[in-house]
Amino acid sequence: MQKKLNLKTLVILFVSLIVVFLFLAWVRITTIHKLGQAYSNLPALQSDLKNTSVNFEKKPAIDLSAYQPYKSVNYAKLAKNISAAIVRVQDGIKATPSIYINKDGSDPAFKYHITGLQEQGVPVAVYAYANATTKNQMVEEAKSFYERAKAYQPTSWWVDVESPTMKDLNGGVEAFRSELEKLGAKNIGIYSRDDFLTENNIDTSKFDGTWLAYYGQLNDGSFTALNIKRSYQIQQYTDQLKIDGYAGPIDHDRILSTAAYKKFFLI
Repeated sequence: MQKKLNLKTLVILFVSLIVVFLFLAWVRITTIHKLGQAYSNLPALQSDLKNTSVNFEKKPAIDLSAYQPYKSVNYAKLAKNISAAIVRVQDGIKATPSIYINKDGSDPAFKYHITGLQEQGVPVAVYAYANATTKNQMVEEAKSFYERAKAYQPTSWWVDVESPTMKDLNGGVEAFRSELEKLGAKNIGIYSRDDFLTENNIDTSKFDGTWLAYYGQLNDGSFTALNIKRSYQIQQYTDQLKIDGYAGPIDHDRILSTAAYKKFFLI
């Protein structure tokens, strides 16, 4: 009787262990499956910051507009050779139409450039060339810029300031930046040249970042850093280099730190 009881107890224990083992295995498989689903929903460029930081150091960022016709761009090839892109959305809100600009100031290629690159997993920021002559017009340009680009969820927003279109240009630029911020844009930066910003007394301190153009003395495609006191995060260093995916020359930009890459190109 005692032996039978012991045998029965052993059988019960054995079966119990099997049940526990199967339960734990089920929990593990379910957890892994759920984690896999969660990670698969994350944008690829945000899932491994180590890889993206290496990419931006080895590959340039570029900026694109209708001057690079979308029908001439192989986005799949281009994506393999760049770390990020900044796409022109507009040049003001009124223009003489051409192949490079629409009557309403919008860039004819911006939708194609943005979607073509985003579909390849490239982080895309946007920029607008500001050419308003009053603060009120700057506000209207900012509104147009935001409405045109918001659906694409750009990683950052840049206002391109290169022309002295108004007496109080600093006030106009701030009106543009402030309106973008009110509308909900994040990571708002300014693009220009250091000498232009200085000559026109433009305060960049309220912007989240500064993107400066400096090609060096020869503009031969080599990178020559700016020796200035102004803080900046991105440098457009040439418009002469070619890159696989587009036959013509294209603007190349260097992102100067991992922190800048994460801030302006990873949502």
